[in-house]
Amino acid sequence: MDFKGLKKENFRDNMTRMESALNTLAEVATTELSQKQNPTNFEL
Repeated sequence: MDFKGLKKENFRDNMTRMESALNTLAEVATTELSQKQNPTNFEL
């Protein structure tokens, strides 16, 4: 949050289009990998 000088605002509301797209890609990739590998070391 210090990087963009934000105080209490929602971080996603302050992302650029590129940051938002890359964040979405990372979330999808993480979800896909965790579903395929079926991790057992954390609770959902």
